[in-house]
Amino acid sequence: PRDGPCRHVELRLDEARLARIEADVKRRFAEKSTPAMPLRETRLREMAAAGILAFLRGNELFDKGDPLSALAYYEAAAAEPPLQPFIHLNRGNAYHALWRPTEAAACYEACLDENPPLKEQQRHVHSLALLNLGTVREAEGELQRAMQLYSAALALNPRCHLAAKRRGHLHMNNAERLKAAGVAAAVPPQHEMA
Repeated sequence: PRDGPCRHVELRLDEARLARIEADVKRRFAEKSTPAMPLRETRLREMAAAGILAFLRGNELFDKGDPLSALAYYEAAAAEPPLQPFIHLNRGNAYHALWRPTEAAACYEACLDENPPLKEQQRHVHSLALLNLGTVREAEGELQRAMQLYSAALALNPRCHLAAKRRGHLHMNNAERLKAAGVAAAVPPQHEMA
């Protein structure tokens, strides 16, 4: 237990700090991966492992509440093609946490563009990108578009409970607005909302 009042830390966006962290991470990554001669197979595996480690370190920093530093590690890991959909998704989450919806939406859309939903894992990642893009659109006030994105996420992954919850939330909010406007007859029955 702490003595005294609890303090809340305000997150301030510092572009200069992000640029310094990003440059430092890229420099470190380049030191590990710059070839002086043709690369051996073991060195290629080491470079791939370094990209994966940068991605994992970015996830760790994001989980600890430092999305700004996490972005720099995601950038360093971007050289690994198999990680691209996950990097786009996590970069979008970091931008969303930093209240930068335009950048977040661009990352989610890049994830959708580069990750066709052909296999089960791709469908899962695709549904998460649709869900997250829907939350951005909902926050921007584009409720119809958000509803379409949540429905698309559920169509790809019926077990995407967050998409079902967000879609139900939109239905309930719309019903409340219709009742408040005096258009109670236009409110659908509750069993049709979810």
